[in-house]
Amino acid sequence: MTQELYDAIWDEVEQGEAKSDVFSHFKLPDFMPHESSDSISTYVNYTEQHKKLLAKFIEFLKKTNADAKKVLVVGPSGSGKTSFFYYFEKSYHSLVRRGKIDGKIYDTVHAGFSTSAKVLTIKEALRDLPRIEKRFIKGDDKSLVFLDDMQEVFCPVNVSEDEKKAREEFWNKVESYKKSFIVMTSTPYNWSEVRKTDPRIISKFDEIIFLNGLQDYDLEKIVNERVYSYISSFDIFPQAIRQQIIIDSRSNPRLMLRLIKKTLEIAFKNKESKINETHYAAAKEEEGLKFIEEYTKLYPAKKSLIDELTSLDSISATDISEKTNLTRTTISQYLNDLEKDGFVTKKSRGKKVYYKLNFALKSHLEKNMISAEIENMRLRTTA
Repeated sequence: MTQELYDAIWDEVEQGEAKSDVFSHFKLPDFMPHESSDSISTYVNYTEQHKKLLAKFIEFLKKTNADAKKVLVVGPSGSGKTSFFYYFEKSYHSLVRRGKIDGKIYDTVHAGFSTSAKVLTIKEALRDLPRIEKRFIKGDDKSLVFLDDMQEVFCPVNVSEDEKKAREEFWNKVESYKKSFIVMTSTPYNWSEVRKTDPRIISKFDEIIFLNGLQDYDLEKIVNERVYSYISSFDIFPQAIRQQIIIDSRSNPRLMLRLIKKTLEIAFKNKESKINETHYAAAKEEEGLKFIEEYTKLYPAKKSLIDELTSLDSISATDISEKTNLTRTTISQYLNDLEKDGFVTKKSRGKKVYYKLNFALKSHLEKNMISAEIENMRLRTTA
């Protein structure tokens, strides 16, 4: 690996990530002039771990033997697992096409479950497999394969046996491709769960790379920087609301930039000179609705859970399990995800825990359900 190749790709990755509205811990913040050099020590450390990841990717690309190379990248939500591969692949090929570096154009497949990445779902990838295989086996060039979320491949939750076999088949085929560079991602929790299911899973990978996430201190620093870069004044955006964004983005950092921008858009649209709680609540509701839409579209099985939460004031995991075909374990996992993102609250009553949708979100979904029912009645009447 030459230093010129490394520097060229890193610069390109930085520029691509900087233009993105999707926040990850990898996104490099422009620190305000008054911040001291000591305050960016953590930031430098996080930059370095991604530079090491880039060096590892280039190292694998430069290997000449015919065996497939498999790398697992383990890191918390928002640590840049998906975005880094996306910008690495995009930047590398852009530089090759523009003649900035010597290299080849590789066949690339992105497959997974991430709503933030430009990827195929596993079902789409399976459907496309014959075409993909023809591309991969027709020549001697390497191929790049990105698989987002190992749990969904090795031990998916709430899918049929046929679907499990299909995903196993998908992995076996991809793994057999000669000269392919396979990158798979996982959160620490999913990595732990997969290892419980198959302790030998570690042997499937040539290397496992662990990424760290940011602490609250770093999140606060980046939120402040982003607010400052948009409006150049903290007076418009009170500390209390900035602090709430930090709390809300702990478990889902990808929401951070969207929440800041949406809050500002709503305030400016209303011609308000200062951000208030109403603006932020409206922004969170709107982004929450987008999340629910993506959530149920990506995982259709979860729609029944959302419907039950919408139709009742509050409901327990046991009650949902009795009304749907979801298991208690699956429901608890889904509800915990929604709670972390601030869309449901929970309260204990005796031995049971009851869950309740965010009021604004529930009101909006109820209106949608009523509108849909009215439309169905109209169609039945006119049929």
